[in-house]
Amino acid sequence: APAIALSIASKALAAEGVHLQVRHEMSCEKEPFKQAYIARNFPGVPVFSDVVELAERAAAGKGQAGAAMATTSFGGERAIPDAAPGELKVLIAGTSCKDFSARKRATGVKLDIEDGGTSGETFLATVDYLFAAEHDLLLLENVITAPWAKMAGYITGRARLVDVFSSIQSSAKSQGAKKVDSTKAGVIGETLLELEDGGRLVVSQ
Repeated sequence: APAIALSIASKALAAEGVHLQVRHEMSCEKEPFKQAYIARNFPGVPVFSDVVELAERAAAGKGQAGAAMATTSFGGERAIPDAAPGELKVLIAGTSCKDFSARKRATGVKLDIEDGGTSGETFLATVDYLFAAEHDLLLLENVITAPWAKMAGYITGRARLVDVFSSIQSSAKSQGAKKVDSTKAGVIGETLLELEDGGRLVVSQ
């Protein structure tokens, strides 16, 4: 568990004279046996049961008086914790990998982020929660075959045109088209699309 790893790292750094204070504020897990593991090893730490609900509640409670509430693994509700002013808020997430794994794709079922599968749903909800709760840092874990470039685009608001054209070409191929014209690969490779404040689209090299 990341919380255990950070605790070990904190103790190792302390032995070298470097002080890193880590506080495990909450967890979110849908699998009952994983919920039980977290609850047993981190007594008192709230374990929320659904990242989709967590994101929705956090977004709805933003700017409201008092902490937003969300459902825990025990069926009750707890306040969604927040860091004190001046503390670094770190979100560590391992969203579902089922639809992104090589084994899943080998069956011929290829679900992308937007296809409504568990992997896409939990990833998008995690991104929603990231911004709703205004975390400073996200550490995201998943399988190597996950669509990392697209996932990064959802988080940063930037997308490489080479990935955009690759997606268009794959879509066209699946629909029977033989070729999709694009600009030179060398130019596309370093070109970025970005949405700035106000929704203005910026293309940069």
